[in-house]
Amino acid sequence: MIASTSRRALVAVSRPISCQCIHKTPTIATWPGPSRGFASTSAHFESGQINGSHRRTKIDTVPFLLHPTDASKIVETAAHTAFGLTYVFQLGLSRFLKRLFNFHYEPPLKRVAFRALLLPTWRVDLRVSARGVLSEMGMTFQLTATDASLPGFSLSPLDQLSVTAGWETEPVQYDASAHSQQHDQNVTIIPFTHSPVHLIEALKERPRINAQKHGISYDVTSVQPTLFAAYPLYLPVYLGEFENTMNDQKDRVTCVAFGATTRTAFAVYPTFLGESARWLPDMGGVEVSLGGIPNDVSKVPPTGALSKIGPELSQVVSSGTDLSLRLPITPKELEASPVVMSWSDHAQSNRAYIEAHEELVMVEAMTKRLEAIPEGVRAVTVSLRDGVKMGDGSNLRADMKKRLVEAQEKLESAKPDWLKMRENDSARRPPQP
Repeated sequence: MIASTSRRALVAVSRPISCQCIHKTPTIATWPGPSRGFASTSAHFESGQINGSHRRTKIDTVPFLLHPTDASKIVETAAHTAFGLTYVFQLGLSRFLKRLFNFHYEPPLKRVAFRALLLPTWRVDLRVSARGVLSEMGMTFQLTATDASLPGFSLSPLDQLSVTAGWETEPVQYDASAHSQQHDQNVTIIPFTHSPVHLIEALKERPRINAQKHGISYDVTSVQPTLFAAYPLYLPVYLGEFENTMNDQKDRVTCVAFGATTRTAFAVYPTFLGESARWLPDMGGVEVSLGGIPNDVSKVPPTGALSKIGPELSQVVSSGTDLSLRLPITPKELEASPVVMSWSDHAQSNRAYIEAHEELVMVEAMTKRLEAIPEGVRAVTVSLRDGVKMGDGSNLRADMKKRLVEAQEKLESAKPDWLKMRENDSARRPPQP
């Protein structure tokens, strides 16, 4: 088995950012608050029994840990870093004079907006298999993405922000009345309007990758999900917008402080860069790993073959995700989707099942390889569990068959209850004519 990982996830941390002034774009200062436009919705999804307990909604949220006073300082500092060290120095001077001498010296950036938000975010666990060809060899590919972060709404530039900063408390069931205020401050709650529930269908609709052009043939129509789960989460952030008073253009910058941690974690969106603006640090919320097993176990793909084409397949997943997220979805449609689950109730067991499936696929591949070894020929197996083992084919085959049974039992034991129920329902359905 060969594997490659393409990682695009990055936690926002504080660091200076130097940007060039180009031109202005529309601002967020006039975005509506909880009573105007953004719905501070109290609607719940009647999801019934989940793991034996009644939930009013599948949505979880992470409480605000960061106090608004601390968040205000973080976004102010972040905003000044966007214009360079001179601005950071003047901000520091302003704070120093005020703290020691109670002397009011205006910093170069003026705050024009500041509010607490709950951002609708999806975390997605995905493992799919598909047929393909690599270096003229028939392959079965396994593609995995765990804890992928995707937006649950469409509102630029916030929907371009991946909230990948960690949280220091466990998520709780979302309650609009309880979470519309944090630290005695109103919270703007943006409703879920988009979801990745159609991701598998979107992947199947993508064009096939051509072997001559990309070095691999990947039949997206053959995609079969092993596990696909989408968890709706409201994640806390503080949003601030600042205006530059030191130039005639009055350039603006948008900043976010992540509210689920007491650490200094933020992202900056230099609005004044116009169409070239993006969130800094550059964050991506999707981590894709790719593995492949030759259908003919006597053949071995070239070393590093998957690492070369991994970005191509990652792009297929990303484009499929983008296509899926363009489809609006209502709360009732969201509730009807069997792939939407509570993060608190299902994420841990789903990821344990994915890990068990990865182990089984690896053991099956090693078993097939050993079965192809002629009698009397000595062989070597390498695994994380047993390290390096050498012996004749028959002894190694016996050991691997034992491991195969163990891996199969582990997978069955790790199977989530919802997946067992779905398989039982499918088994009871009459065959299609």
